[in-house]
Amino acid sequence: MQKARPPIGLKTPSLLLSWELYTKHLIRQVAREGTLKLLIPIGMEVELAITRRRMEQAVSICAGTEVADTFPAPNAWIPGECFGLESKSYIFITHVSILFSNFQEDMDPFMPSLLNW
Repeated sequence: MQKARPPIGLKTPSLLLSWELYTKHLIRQVAREGTLKLLIPIGMEVELAITRRRMEQAVSICAGTEVADTFPAPNAWIPGECFGLESKSYIFITHVSILFSNFQEDMDPFMPSLLNW
């Protein structure tokens, strides 16, 4: 059975309220700890509701942390692509793998690494 959805007019205010009351503070905490390298907004509605400026302000407390281009929502349709995520997925994976490589180089050599599979 499908879950009931709230009225469409409440989506933007709900996203914004969630950002201001919780998500923004969580992101700032992780950025302060130095473990956040990339914030990836998922879905254009998220970026339109929260705004890129708010996201960039949240991560600005930590040098080296950036806000990525908005990744399409899994149910988004991108004209001209079979499943809508192919080109964005490739760009995302390439970007994350570069950040991941840089992160591993910056790690303490005595810290046990779960990152080496």
